[in-house]
This record gives sequence, C-alpha cells and structure tokens, in this order.
Amino acid sequence: MWIDWFLTVILGDQPALMPAELLYQRVVARDPVEASEQARKFLREKPLLAYYEDVLLEGLKLAAADAERGLLDPERTLLIRDAVAEIVDDLSDHKDDPEPADEAAIEAGEPTPIARTNSAGDTPRELAQQKRSGRLVLCIPGLGLIDEALALIVTQLLERRGVGARAEEAGALSKTRISSLDTKDVALICLCYMETPTPPQIHYAVRRLRRKAPAALILIALLGGTIEIDDEEVIHALVKLDLVKASLRATVERILEISPPAPSEHED
Repeated sequence: MWIDWFLTVILGDQPALMPAELLYQRVVARDPVEASEQARKFLREKPLLAYYEDVLLEGLKLAAADAERGLLDPERTLLIRDAVAEIVDDLSDHKDDPEPADEAAIEAGEPTPIARTNSAGDTPRELAQQKRSGRLVLCIPGLGLIDEALALIVTQLLERRGVGARAEEAGALSKTRISSLDTKDVALICLCYMETPTPPQIHYAVRRLRRKAPAALILIALLGGTIEIDDEEVIHALVKLDLVKASLRATVERILEISPPAPSEHED
C-alpha cells in the first residue's frame, strides 16, 4: 500500500519522491499544511494552473488509481477530498507573477500575452458582465469524492477567469438528491471525472442532467484514468456532447469557448 511504500522511500535507498508523490504522501499523512507549503514553493517559479496540472491533479491520479484497486477506504478518500479543498481554498488569493515581456515579439510587432488575452473575445468587462448576470458553470463530480476534488479545482480556475461557477458535492446526481439540484441560470454543466467511468455510468449521469437542465450545455472532463477507444466511441454515440481528455487547461479553455454568451445589460 502507498503508506508502506512511502516508509520504504524515506527509510531506504529509493529515489526521491516526485512532487505529486510527495503531495499524496502529505495528504495521506494528514498534513495539508505541509502540502500547502509545498504548493507555495512551487508557485514561486510557476503559475497556479501549472501547480494544479502538474502536481495536484497528478496526486489525484495516484489516489484514483489506489481507489480503483480498492486500497482507499471511505475515511481516507474523504481525507483526500478535504485536503484538496483546503489547499484550493488556501490558494484562492494567489496571484501569478506577470509573464516577462518577449522583447523579440515586441520588436516584431507581435501582441504581448496580455494583449492577446484582451483581444481573444473575452475581455475583462465581458467576463465581469457574465459573472454579474448569474449565468453559471456548474461543476458536478461524476462518481465520488476524488471527482469532487477535481470539480473544486475547475470551479476555482473558472472563477479566476471571471466566470461564475459552482461546484456540487459527490452524489449530487443520486436518486435522493437530483431533485434538489439547483440548476437555475446554469448555462453549462461540467461532469468531472478523475476515476475512470464506464460508458453506461456517463450515459446515466447525462440522462439525469438533461432532464433536470434541458437547456444547459454539457461537457465531460475525463482527466484521470484512460478509456479504451471503443469506449470513447460508445460515449460519443450515447451522449453526443463535448468530451475533454487532454488536460485541465484544455478543460477550462473549452468551457470558456462553448459557454453561451451572457445576456446584454439591456436584455430583460
């Protein structure tokens, strides 16, 4: 089990842990404070998205793999979700250092990163209007608590881009809770998976969502385990909607790309 392997690494001659492995060790050891400190050190040189993509999500992949092998009991899985929630909350006020200007690009007359952002269609004013309009992206865990951790991360990254977003808890699509799911003003729903779902599980979730929020767009984010090509084809055939597998960055960018525009200030 992971805790035994970590002790072997610490006490033996095994190679040093990678950042994601170290994160997972700290979380399993009930030490989110140390995990947050690790994040702060990482963020001295790299942006928040890189930390989430390269460290936190990779740590969640380790957790998802252990869960699928039956190595995580409910208590430890809850501990992982809580630790991720604490890390995400701790980093909510983080501001990335501005990217240095590319002198060669400036001399060539190419736009800077900030200029590219401001000319990409989603200007700060338009994003602020979308947030004020109440049109939300709803991030829903596909299966369990590890997927809930992913939903929390996606939600925060969207909010940092000025988009109103909300994360639901695991089990939101269960028979006993689907009726109370608040989908008012929801423009897009992101089904978040770190664990590997089957096509029937995805189909079941999408059917429930389409009954509850027929006007909302639905995006499936498969950022954990891989699925077979045949399974991917089955998923597309069953649900006929967007499927993102590439990365956390690709998920956020795709949501921003396909989200319906907010109503103008003059619309009722």
